[in-house]
This record gives sequence, structure tokens and C-alpha cells, in this order.
Amino acid sequence: MDTAANISLLSFADAIRLGVNYARFNNRRAERVGGTGGAAGAYLEKATISLRDSDGVLDAFRITMGVAQKAPNQPEVLSVLGRDVLDGVRLVVDKERRELTLER
Repeated sequence: MDTAANISLLSFADAIRLGVNYARFNNRRAERVGGTGGAAGAYLEKATISLRDSDGVLDAFRITMGVAQKAPNQPEVLSVLGRDVLDGVRLVVDKERRELTLER
């Protein structure tokens, strides 16, 4: 979670693990996106983020998210949930259980 990020971001490593075909971005310019970790180049894509609650019910967020660009001068960025998702949920902290929960 990154409360300083306007949009959610999928890291290059996670994108590769999920099978994102970077060839589809060959004719597109990467946009600059920023968060707590700094700015990075990313391709903007329509996406649906699904979060499962404790009862097994899925909650879907239709967003435009960034898919991190792999560039020689850009350090690896982490995948983050940005304010595009976080503004629609409430963060609950249970210190005793050491758990963070997102609630709609």
C-alpha cells in the first residue's frame, strides 16, 4: 500500500511472473508515475483489482493502473496499491494480531 501513489502499480518482476507481454507496449510511451519510493516509468492499462474478504466475497475495483517499465536507468519498483483503490476502502489495524485489513 502506498498512500502517496495516485495509481496502483505492477512491478516489472510481478508483471513478468503474471505473463504480461511487454511487446504490446512497443509503440507506446511510458508515463511518469510517482509514489513514496519516487517516480518511475509505467505503461497505463485498464485493470480490475479483486480483493477477497474473510467470507470469500470478491470486491472488484476497475482502475487504470501502471505496469512498470523496465529501463536501464530506472531502479526496480515494488507493486503497490495506490489511492485509486485505497480511497475506496478503510484500513483496519489490529495490533494484537499484527494484521492489516482493508474493508469496503
